Amino acid sequence: MHLAAIVLAAGRSQRFGVDNKLLARLADGPVIVHSIVALTGSSFRDIIVVTGEDHVGIADALRKYPVRLVRCDPGRCGIGYSIAAGVNALSDRTIGVAILLADMPLIRTATLNALADAFIAANASRIVYAADLDGTQRNPVIWPRSSFTALRNLTEDRGAKALIHDAVAVTVRDRLEFLDVDTRDALSTAWLELIYRETEV
Repeated sequence: MHLAAIVLAAGRSQRFGVDNKLLARLADGPVIVHSIVALTGSSFRDIIVVTGEDHVGIADALRKYPVRLVRCDPGRCGIGYSIAAGVNALSDRTIGVAILLADMPLIRTATLNALADAFIAANASRIVYAADLDGTQRNPVIWPRSSFTALRNLTEDRGAKALIHDAVAVTVRDRLEFLDVDTRDALSTAWLELIYRETEV
C-alpha cells in the first residue's frame, strides 16, 4: 500500500506566452523539475505526470527522474480529463493520491510530507488539503481511495474542488509555496525566492 502523486502538466500556458511555462528556465532547471524534485524526496512513491501537447518536451525534461508519464488525449486535456487520466493509471495498491499542479515550483518537500502525515493520521480515509493562513483551500489535495471513482468521472475543464467535503486542512505558512508560474512576472518572483532560500541558514 502506498501514496501516489498526480502532477498535472497538460495545460497550454496561454497566459505565459508562446512558450510552455513548465519548460521555462528557473535556476538550475525547468519549472516542472522543481515540483518533481520536491516530490521525489517525499512520502509519495508513485509519481504520475499527465502531459498534453508538449509531451515530448516534458518527457525530455524529466528523463532523469523516477516518474511515469501519462499522455492525455490532445482533444481532451482539460483539467477534469487530466485528473481522470492520472487516476486511471494508479496502482491497485494506492491508498491515497495527491493532485498537484506542475507549475508550483516553490512547494517544499516538508509541506508534502506534512500533508501525507495528516492523511495517514486520518486513517487514509479523509481528504486532506493545503490551506492558506486564513483557511482557504489550496493545492495540493490528497484524495483517499474512496474518492477515486468520482475523480475518474471528471470531464472537460471542471476540476475536483466541488468534490471536497469532510476534509482536513493543513496550514502552510509560506504563501509563496502556492505560487503558480502563470506569467513572466511570477517566474521572476520564483527566481528571487529560490535565491533567498539558498541564503537561508
